[in-house]
Amino acid sequence: MPAPWAKVGAKSATYRNRLAPGGPSPVKSASLQYGKLARVTASALGGLDISTPPGPGGVMTVLTVENAADGSRHRMCSLYRAASGSVVQHRVTASGYRLTARGGVEVACPSCVDGVQNGDESDVDCGGPDAGCERCATGGSCNAATDCASGVCTDGVCRAPACDDGVENGAETDADCGGPGCADCPAGDACLAPGDCQSGVCVANVCQAPTCSDGVANAAETDVDCGGPACPDCGPGAACLGAGDCQSGVCSGGACQAAACDDGVQNGGETGLDCGGPCADCGTGGGCVGGGDCQSGVCVGNVCQAPTCSDGVANGGETDVDCGGPSCADCALNRACVASGDCQTNYCTGGRCKCPSQLFTFQVTSSTGGLFTAAVWPGGTATQSGPPGCSVTINRPDDIIHYVCTIAAPFSVRSFAGYSTCFGTGGEDGDGCQPVSCPPAGIGSCCSGRPSCSAALNGSGSARYFVQCNP
Repeated sequence: MPAPWAKVGAKSATYRNRLAPGGPSPVKSASLQYGKLARVTASALGGLDISTPPGPGGVMTVLTVENAADGSRHRMCSLYRAASGSVVQHRVTASGYRLTARGGVEVACPSCVDGVQNGDESDVDCGGPDAGCERCATGGSCNAATDCASGVCTDGVCRAPACDDGVENGAETDADCGGPGCADCPAGDACLAPGDCQSGVCVANVCQAPTCSDGVANAAETDVDCGGPACPDCGPGAACLGAGDCQSGVCSGGACQAAACDDGVQNGGETGLDCGGPCADCGTGGGCVGGGDCQSGVCVGNVCQAPTCSDGVANGGETDVDCGGPSCADCALNRACVASGDCQTNYCTGGRCKCPSQLFTFQVTSSTGGLFTAAVWPGGTATQSGPPGCSVTINRPDDIIHYVCTIAAPFSVRSFAGYSTCFGTGGEDGDGCQPVSCPPAGIGSCCSGRPSCSAALNGSGSARYFVQCNP
């Protein structure tokens, strides 16, 4: 019964509530005298519960006083039982209940530490609706689940916590899960530590659903945040159940293996099965990204092609791009070769097609002289060719035939192709010229010791010039 109090003395107090049964209490008035009297007048029941007779032992709390001054709470109790001369009658009527209780005996109010089952307790100092009493331990008497520490009351007895009793009890963090003795809790249930959760992840005391980034091997993952049907494949050394769990596609001994060029799987940077990329080049039909992935050096539509003599690559048995070898045309000058048969010049030296050594012979013939006209050499140039790409050109003399011997170099090499050096000798006499025919000796000859080619008034002359060319 709360304030207001009309009058408060050292050993007495008077209560008035003109709003009864409203206001702070259904009690209308009360008079209290220490050790003598407690008289209460109430509208209606005044807060008393008469649906049942007085509780166990006949003890009944008849008045509760709340002291607003110091916040204290006081109860006044009576003992009603026939052996003490009390009268207790409880009847159920058509309109409700009727409780008659007279001749109460002064008694201390029940408490949760008096060693007696009294008040609303379901067992000694435990249970009952009074929140002040502890819940009863396993084996204690109970009327409801709320009487028991385990939250389980069966056949009037508190039961020990179990992992299948549908109640959060014992060391469980949620109903029938978590803690050291139970199964782990699903996502959404309460937890204290990761070990309480099926996912192994406890955030803000709630078990989280597994993810591929939670730092825990959970759900269908074979290792931390990898493997299984939902997460990325695992790297080398991570746990696996099958090839599909691994980046390399190789699971051996329960662990993902590093990609290798002989593991029978296209992995790593391979463009084909165990070939291409960091591995050996792929054969015809193998996968590729570029020519460098193929033995032929030719990748079309991401497939390695067979070598041909027109693919622009030195492959197959070719010694150079699309030439040489047993199947393709011979290689031109300065292209790579292995044997002379690889070259158009039929000469291979130092791994290159070259011109072979050759001696060229040029024959120069003068015009025919007349009565007063001397024969002259033709002048200009003359060219001879050897194997493909190999040729030499000389300068011919263009003077009167009898002046040839006085010219320092009437014959000379003008140019050559395919050779490293070309040199020769020429002239009409002992300077290397080989005369073929000479007119009769005439006036002004500068040649001696043999028939002269220096004067031909009505004849002609011929000479040979030799040019030696080297590779």
